Amino acid sequence: MLQVVWYKRDLRVRDHAPLYHASQLGTVLPVYILEPFLFEQAELSKRHLQFICESLIDLETSLISIGLQLYVYIGKATDIFNHIHDVYGPFHLHSHMEHGTNLTYERDIKVKEWTKQKSISWSEYRTFGVNRARGFKYRLRDFHAWLNESVCPIPKKPKPFHDNHHIFKHSLVDIKHFDANGEAVTFFKGGESQGIKRAQAFFQSRYKKYQVYINKPSLSILSSSLLSPYLAFGNLSIRMLHLSTQKHIKTIQDSFLKNQLEAFEKRLYWHCHFVQRIERHPELNEVAWDQTLEGIRVTNPAYLKAFKEGKTGFPIMDACMRALHTRGWINFKQRAMVASFASNVLLLDWRDVGHVLGSLFIDYEPGIHWSQIQMQAGLNPYQHVPMYDIIKQSHMHDQDATFIHEMIPELKHIKAPEVFTPWILSENPYIQPIVDLTQTFEQNKTLLYQKKKQKKQAHSLFGDDA
Repeated sequence: MLQVVWYKRDLRVRDHAPLYHASQLGTVLPVYILEPFLFEQAELSKRHLQFICESLIDLETSLISIGLQLYVYIGKATDIFNHIHDVYGPFHLHSHMEHGTNLTYERDIKVKEWTKQKSISWSEYRTFGVNRARGFKYRLRDFHAWLNESVCPIPKKPKPFHDNHHIFKHSLVDIKHFDANGEAVTFFKGGESQGIKRAQAFFQSRYKKYQVYINKPSLSILSSSLLSPYLAFGNLSIRMLHLSTQKHIKTIQDSFLKNQLEAFEKRLYWHCHFVQRIERHPELNEVAWDQTLEGIRVTNPAYLKAFKEGKTGFPIMDACMRALHTRGWINFKQRAMVASFASNVLLLDWRDVGHVLGSLFIDYEPGIHWSQIQMQAGLNPYQHVPMYDIIKQSHMHDQDATFIHEMIPELKHIKAPEVFTPWILSENPYIQPIVDLTQTFEQNKTLLYQKKKQKKQAHSLFGDDA
């Protein structure tokens, strides 16, 4: 029987359970489906499309090396599956589980209904240490149990499918020219081979100051693994990355260096922890975890535009947003700061903030992204509202203004610390701030903290899901 391997956010051949198991059962048809609704509804942007396209080119090369051809289709998954069924008959569908918002969750429901109607077997495999069970709460022991499962080898001499009836009309060129909003970035290049090179560079030397520079905007770009996009789009297996991390830890004698990799290893656990949350709550991008603060924030087009374009008048904020436009990446501390500032100082609706940042983060992973957006907006019912003093953050993490000067060259002639607050100079050489920072910060802090305390015992929409 024909074995269809449905590629989604798992663009690789190593440790790829659907590909391996399909190869053991019959003729293999690997297919990637570009689904327009993900771009039309702002789930993904042009930079994600570019990364996907680069990953597909790399994947095509890898599949050719083992005798398989990659087929692509632009449209609805059920449409091409139905066409394959009509022309080539019944098949066995293989894919990794996808953990996303209601957009992909509802699509999977439709595919499941179609497979039942056609009596098609659909085997779904775990791609992360995440369980598909309603109400399942993540536990460290479950993560380690998944890690201990065998790594799937690259198939040897699989039986290739040939599209003799020419039902696949699209090519990688069509995907490359698909119309998507936003701007592309060149700092990251997609593909399994690129992800492996990044991992090798990290384990060879970059990791040595991983924890030391983790919050520094100008230095973290040199010490971070920069592997998050390759995990988000499945160029790398998180299980293989974890095993590689453990292998390198065992070879290191220096306790300081060992601590750097151990800190990185913990991040892999938290990755799956947050992905589990959206598996449990695919509405995480639409419904507030805690309803207490709903109604306070608003959609403010002028503030949102200034925030998105990096033109708020606050150098550290604008530098972060400009870095996102040019690179698609900033470190976790900066992500938390910009999300909190937009939601708690500008009082922008957290959903608007999430969509803006999600379109810019090259490593957009729905579970991690929307969990963090809600947490930084103070919507975790078990935690306070995080309010970052952005001037203090500038002094702490960009002490000599290296990052600000790099991203905002028009301020290079203003030294630190004056460049952190250019609006207080006799002549402001920069954009006028869109709000009075001191007044707005204190006013909103009081408002949000008091509102949070008023309903401290209120029922959380998602239940006990800390």
